[in-house]
Amino acid sequence: MGMVASKGGKCSGINITPLVDVVLVLLIIFMVLSPTASFYVPNALPKKSDRDVSVVVRQEQAIVQLLHDGSHLFQGNPIQLLAFPDAVRGFLEERKDKTVFFSVQDGVHYGEVARWMALARASGASTVALQVTGPKEHEG
Repeated sequence: MGMVASKGGKCSGINITPLVDVVLVLLIIFMVLSPTASFYVPNALPKKSDRDVSVVVRQEQAIVQLLHDGSHLFQGNPIQLLAFPDAVRGFLEERKDKTVFFSVQDGVHYGEVARWMALARASGASTVALQVTGPKEHEG
């Protein structure tokens, strides 16, 4: 159904009927194709095993422990946030391997872990490695 111009002249209005037809056809096509477009992406996360698969950390490597009770240890000694950058800088100064390992107990907030990791990177650590452990592994 087109628009009829008055006095036999040309119509300057937009005929939206073909536009609606095209949109409806596209809607039907997308509705038919959308169930086939969904797909499953398999994840490759490792399964928890009963074997002890712990990483061997040498004594001369930098180890930071963040405990769920709010205490922080660097190389087994308690450390405060403000003293941490100088301690890391001094520890990594003469070393070729500038990796800092973080052992984080379950229950420590992510923001706190990120803050300590950022401080380690700013203090000269080229790599930071994270190990998350549960509370049972720290008991006994």
